[in-house]
Amino acid sequence: MKISRITEENEQAFAAFFPEYAQSPGHNLIRLGVVDENETASGALCAQLIRQSAEILSVYVTPEKRRQGYASLLLRVLEDLLKKHSYNAMACNFIEEEDSALFLHAFGFRLLSGRTRYFFTLEEVLRSPLYQKLIMGKELRSATRVPNLNPEERIIFERIVKGNRYDPEWSSAYFRNGKCMSLLLANRIVTDVDIMWLETSGEDSLSILHPLRTLLEMTIKEFGKKPDVMFRMTFENEKMFGNIASLLGGTRHLRKDGKYLIAVKLIT
Repeated sequence: MKISRITEENEQAFAAFFPEYAQSPGHNLIRLGVVDENETASGALCAQLIRQSAEILSVYVTPEKRRQGYASLLLRVLEDLLKKHSYNAMACNFIEEEDSALFLHAFGFRLLSGRTRYFFTLEEVLRSPLYQKLIMGKELRSATRVPNLNPEERIIFERIVKGNRYDPEWSSAYFRNGKCMSLLLANRIVTDVDIMWLETSGEDSLSILHPLRTLLEMTIKEFGKKPDVMFRMTFENEKMFGNIASLLGGTRHLRKDGKYLIAVKLIT
């Protein structure tokens, strides 16, 4: 077996191994393919570069080649590439399964506690009765995207998030009188948006609407009002779950995306 560079000439052979959003290059994607001794496409890995780390989006090996080291080879090559270019970590979210957990643990990943992840669509937000009233109301200011925070705000922001992974272009914070009232960490996964952290200071629960407005503005700017754009998130507490459910018009719009574990490996 060996790693094959994915080019225009062989891309079609690997296309079925990738999620739909990764079947063409772009968006800081790393795409690796692996072939067997007969040069037959046998698996592939897709990861997205985020700041100084890589989020593994998918690893697939054809059924007849599983448990033969193909997935391990893909991960080793990814790790070598990241180390060569001074990235410091790779991580993934995966559905809680014993085999997956054992494989990642054996490869040196640290497994973090699992959570139930939920999803909702942009269409459901736009159709919400509260959307125009609360989110897009003229009196509601947008939060500040991370790259546009001033130096003092950036210091406070980094102290709060403490090294959590996020995409600065899709993350924001709302400050009032020098204090961070709310923040949202997110990451664009090609055609979806992962909301990784949504929090308020506790003094004003409605302040969470400011970074939500910024996120929606970014999403509409990037994708237009495509109804099938999905937001995925877990919740730190029941209150936040209730706030998002109220915004969407009821808990029926928050559908379970499965029980996920988080795996992280530092690159040294």
